[in-house]
Amino acid sequence: MLLSFKKYLIKYRFFILLFLIFLIPRLVGLGYDVYGIDAGRWDFRSDEFIKYFLRGDFLKTNQKYHPGVTLMWLSGLSKKLFYTLFKLKTGYSPVLYPGTVYPEWFFIKNFIAKFPVVTVISFLISYSLYLLHKMNINKKYLLFFAVFLSLEPFFLGISRFYHLSGMEASFSFVGYITILYYYFSKRTRYLYLSGVFLGFGLLTKTSVAIVLPFLGLTMFYLELKENLNSKKLVNSLFRAFYLSIFRFLIVLFVSFLTFFLFFPAMWVRPFWVVQDIINSGVKDTAFGDKRGFSFTKSPYLYYYEMLFIRSTGLIIISFVPSLFLVFKEKSKPLKELLFLLLLYVIYYNFVMSFPSKLKDRYITNVLPFFVGFSSYALYKLYVYLSKKKTALYFYRFFLVFYLGMTFYVYYPNFSAYHTDLLGGYAGYSKLAKIRNRGEFYLQVSQYLNKRDGSKAYEKAVVSPRGESDRSFKGYLGTVFTSESFIKKGSASYYVADYSDLDDVPLGRCTLIKSFGPRFPFKFDYLLVFSCSPKEKEPTSYHLLKPKI
Repeated sequence: MLLSFKKYLIKYRFFILLFLIFLIPRLVGLGYDVYGIDAGRWDFRSDEFIKYFLRGDFLKTNQKYHPGVTLMWLSGLSKKLFYTLFKLKTGYSPVLYPGTVYPEWFFIKNFIAKFPVVTVISFLISYSLYLLHKMNINKKYLLFFAVFLSLEPFFLGISRFYHLSGMEASFSFVGYITILYYYFSKRTRYLYLSGVFLGFGLLTKTSVAIVLPFLGLTMFYLELKENLNSKKLVNSLFRAFYLSIFRFLIVLFVSFLTFFLFFPAMWVRPFWVVQDIINSGVKDTAFGDKRGFSFTKSPYLYYYEMLFIRSTGLIIISFVPSLFLVFKEKSKPLKELLFLLLLYVIYYNFVMSFPSKLKDRYITNVLPFFVGFSSYALYKLYVYLSKKKTALYFYRFFLVFYLGMTFYVYYPNFSAYHTDLLGGYAGYSKLAKIRNRGEFYLQVSQYLNKRDGSKAYEKAVVSPRGESDRSFKGYLGTVFTSESFIKKGSASYYVADYSDLDDVPLGRCTLIKSFGPRFPFKFDYLLVFSCSPKEKEPTSYHLLKPKI
């Protein structure tokens, strides 16, 4: 048995390596990193999802139009197991109400909720690259692809979020790559497997459907390439069209079957669920919300703008030489892959320009394609320098230093990343207001808990930024958004971001700590003030009279 296990490790060692490349950076500090402003909603929904499923009230598993079912299965079951074991061990439940536990157990619960999510994301991306390896794509290139995608800070941060975007991107990518492998291997099970992946993607977020038209066009291209006959061009086109449509319909059928089988609400009222997704998710949200902030003011350029702002300078710069080097690539499989990756970046950014809801987080779906294309130039430079030992040594050192420094500067709030080409937070703040989605607040909670110890329970903190209390979790005291809400006493601390300092009563508050990116892109984004008790206001007019 030990021998067979060893053979298994040897056989799949490249996949295991890829999996570890993605998993390890996502586990470091997990649970103590970020609790996004929407995380509490999914915390609540996942608890409710499992509750109603176990009760047999399947219709109520339709918690939201996204629909977020994959996330709720993974984190909901993980938390349910934790709650059950906790109660068996201690005799009481850590749950205050659905989605919320006692603050002493918040960080552990946050880890448990996110652990299955980051594990699945790591598996999906590493499996995609492993399939590319089996398609005879150069192994060194795939390692460059893996390392740079795994450590691309914005992708790393979003894939650690208690949210849908990381899994949405991963299911889209693996569904697409699995189709490429199907045409390479001619094994029908991969056609079905692609449908399963895309089905789970739709269960995560229905916007995964954006990849489907491009997938269909790719299938037509690959069918045409196989059946092209210059003497019978019309027949070749017809055959390619017929076969691609037929196989595309198989993928759709398996996707919808997966969607139906793993969504309990679909078992009861499928048409109502689909209608709710279309009305609430597409009409009211995708084409009803306001557009996000943009320098260019053009929806067609918005996601290119976000790719620039949210990607590392190295990946942005290497994109340009990749555009030229791809034409000289001698390996046909790699050359074809690179063109498909590039075309998807263009396709996705174009399609996403039509909905009125524009968010920088939505570039997560295209980052595997974008980084895969851009990292090609970095790989080619490595190959070019491989015969020059000294130069290769410095190149390796530079890459390790660059990636390591980027990791250090933003750890564990990687989603806060703004490109080093603008100078990070410091540079971007001179151009526009930094928009925070919950970064750095958990570090404030840990700092104040450690500072006050058991006395933290008696403290009150005011965080004046709107919705910041949704991310300010794990604090043993009480968090308010305004000091006027404190019935007895006054705030012991104020925690404000750099743009909300006017809300801090500086006359009685002293700055004691700041949080944000570290050197060399240091920026004090969140500032913690220790405040003396507020003086009691006079309760009657005579107290206001000056003494004679």
